[in-house]
Amino acid sequence: MTYFSFGEMHAAVAALRSAGDRATAVGIVERHLPTFPRHRALVHLMHAELLAEEGRAPEALATLDEALRTGCRYPSAWLKENPRLSSLIGLASFADLESRSQRQWDDATAVAVPRRTLLVPSGGSRHPLLVVLHGNNSDIEETLPFWSSVVDQGWNAAILQSGEAGATPGTFTWNDRERTAREIEAHVDGIRHEIDVDRGIVALAGFSMGALQAIALTVTGRLRAHGVISIAAWLPHIREFAALALAGTAVWVPSYVVVGTNDPSYDGTKQLVALVTEHGGRAHLDARDGLGHEYPTDMERTLASGLDFIAAIT
Repeated sequence: MTYFSFGEMHAAVAALRSAGDRATAVGIVERHLPTFPRHRALVHLMHAELLAEEGRAPEALATLDEALRTGCRYPSAWLKENPRLSSLIGLASFADLESRSQRQWDDATAVAVPRRTLLVPSGGSRHPLLVVLHGNNSDIEETLPFWSSVVDQGWNAAILQSGEAGATPGTFTWNDRERTAREIEAHVDGIRHEIDVDRGIVALAGFSMGALQAIALTVTGRLRAHGVISIAAWLPHIREFAALALAGTAVWVPSYVVVGTNDPSYDGTKQLVALVTEHGGRAHLDARDGLGHEYPTDMERTLASGLDFIAAIT
């Protein structure tokens, strides 16, 4: 079977692994090694894990070596502390591979810097601002087309690129929440020196991990925002948010939440919307039947609905 998104393939492999059918999982991963260029490092790592679990340690080491030779990199902890790769640690060349991987990771981290693209509507001088965070293992170029229509709704759009390098060359992540908050603050401050933001209205938005960070930074009160638009937020659970709600310290901002029924985070997303509503917040669940962990195909309409939802209470 051919999978058209990394998320779909990852879910299929996880199911096969749970069922004990690693041989089929290996075949799927090998067929898809060239299919998802922005997830190349993660596909190689998944391949190595499956091979190692199948007792094919030398082949597992070889696939990691191939990943490093093509520019991929992993923190050493991803390798030496990964229980799925435990059979590799005793191999003579493992220590060298781990060291090379960490050096390449450090080199990538040293040169990665935050970036932004600012989209401004034509006509008029003042508009609210939507700050957009890409998903993990992505960048501005992949993300911008999905969000560019917000200018037609009378919003400025700041498409941000994280300064946190990903495992695959040319990709970036938002894993460090405090760093994410600092980068957003710096970008918004810079933008406010470039343009007038209407009534100071700033909303956060994002896809996958970017969406999770947008939600988390507002719920925890780390950043103030007038609303959130979340597309396929990475929400395997909502324990942190539930604890904040129970303690009475959660900050609820109007949130328009889009998720597919086939997304692994579908249940977590439904639970989050229910939690917000239960505690007096305002959230809208836009569930898409059959959609996996990906953007909906009608992003222009989706964004129009999301921005209308936010604008109704600003």
